[in-house]
Amino acid sequence: MYAVGEAMREEYKAIVDAGLILQLDDPAIAENWDMVNPEPSLEDYKKFSMVRVEALNHAIRGLPQDRGLRDMQAAYDYLAARKDVKPGRIGAVGWCMGGGLALQLAIHQPRLGAVVVNYGALPTDPNDMQQIGAAVLGNFGADDKGITPADVQAFEKTMRGMNRRVDVKIYPGAGHAFENPNNTDGYRPEAAADAWKRTLAFLHNALG
Repeated sequence: MYAVGEAMREEYKAIVDAGLILQLDDPAIAENWDMVNPEPSLEDYKKFSMVRVEALNHAIRGLPQDRGLRDMQAAYDYLAARKDVKPGRIGAVGWCMGGGLALQLAIHQPRLGAVVVNYGALPTDPNDMQQIGAAVLGNFGADDKGITPADVQAFEKTMRGMNRRVDVKIYPGAGHAFENPNNTDGYRPEAAADAWKRTLAFLHNALG
């Protein structure tokens, strides 16, 4: 999957460099469950899906963040326009780069209901953080050298000072991408399972 992502990266970049808007989706993630034989367990299918999410993140690394944000806003607008979706009950979930973009969407889309950021970049400008109306859940690794515990704690402190809804957890012994089963040395299955459990409970509570 990463080889495919690397090969497609140049195609994606060419589209963006031409001034066009690029939106990436993988509908097969949702559709492949009943096409796998034998039918996988929930845990195995989560691993199957995570590989594809990480490969997409790999493919778009370094692309302009503002264009990624426009794509996410377009996805929000599409969902909000559906008759079977309530605009205030839309959430964004992301890992790594996707987590940072999910928070950026919360800054720019006041109707977003919930955000889950898994070891993604955190905003530091209080003016930006003031714009976040969505409930925020964060899962981070204590050994992450990019998004450090100090960064996480500063973010949480500022958010709480603004009376924002925020719940973060820092996992001891975990580094960046600790939820990715393909991260051979860094995968922490117990922490990953707990982070997923927290995510589901949070989304059910925040979005009703």
